[in-house]
Amino acid sequence: MSQSPDLDRIKSYFQMARRGEESPYVEFRPDIQNASLPAESPPRKSLSPPPLRKTPPSPPEHLPVPPSPDELPALDRAIGKSRPTIVQPEKRWPVVLVTGPAGGTGKTLLLASIAAQWALMGRPVVVLDLSPSSFLSFLFLGQQKTETARSGKIWTSFFMNGEKIPLLSVRMDPPFYSPTGTDLAFTDLYHEIRKEAPALYTFPNHPSPLILLDLPMANRLLFEEAVGFGPLVIAPLIPEIPSLLAAKEMENFFERAETEKGTYCERYYIINRLHHGNAFHHHLTGRFEWLLKSRLCPLSIPENPSLEALLAKGENFLGIHSDVEFPAVFEQVSRWVLDRIDLLSRTGSARTV
Repeated sequence: MSQSPDLDRIKSYFQMARRGEESPYVEFRPDIQNASLPAESPPRKSLSPPPLRKTPPSPPEHLPVPPSPDELPALDRAIGKSRPTIVQPEKRWPVVLVTGPAGGTGKTLLLASIAAQWALMGRPVVVLDLSPSSFLSFLFLGQQKTETARSGKIWTSFFMNGEKIPLLSVRMDPPFYSPTGTDLAFTDLYHEIRKEAPALYTFPNHPSPLILLDLPMANRLLFEEAVGFGPLVIAPLIPEIPSLLAAKEMENFFERAETEKGTYCERYYIINRLHHGNAFHHHLTGRFEWLLKSRLCPLSIPENPSLEALLAKGENFLGIHSDVEFPAVFEQVSRWVLDRIDLLSRTGSARTV
């Protein structure tokens, strides 16, 4: 079987191309001759998925820079802009309010004895005298003290055996008395004490100072504000019928304040000037126990005419405390009140500012 002419021509072309001769059977156009051969085709990609590529991070968005403080104070006031600040809570100095419905119950004497005992124990205490008579300063007579006048107040520091003790007394000059209390705020007094006290006496390595406040109930607005600072109210009572009725009125006041205003405070009553040989005094003591129950201090302070005689002679109250003739019950009462304060602090009842 013979081959086709086309097949012969193709074979002749390849044979002549091997010898470098031009085949007479194939014509090449000039543009095809000058054209370059196509590039080699890229290798086939495998069927496996391509490796993951890390996406480059997008450029950060433009964040507004907060204005610096006092940058535009006038504009800030106009638009009411507020810059939130983180305020660290500051532990409040406990406030003990020693009060009574009327004079003659011995509240100032009790407060002075508690303050002196705490100071001699090394517990810092600031005594704030808001009684109209300012009799408290009389109880700390003596040469071992220094007084400083600041902003209409007399600050007194005390010494014992030549060394300063952690006791400061603050009283108004002239003595403060306002039936309405509208011209004085206890909050301002408290913050002024926090500011001024460290300049007069440093309290390193000491617990928070205690503020003892001498304030009668007659000044209702100021009294209610001070009660809100708490955490403790101490009220001495004498074994007499008016004092028993006054205790009932005080309880009614605190119950109304709790019901109507939501103001609650821990309060305790202490029987003062008790004559153990007086049968009527013991009878009234039973009535106090029935009325006040657990709010009545288990300790009572007996009559002590010798103490008032020493004070009348001009003895220093701190010096009297170191005298063996001074009744030990004052020290016991002071420790009892201090235990109540520490208990309130541990249970979280003491407030912060």
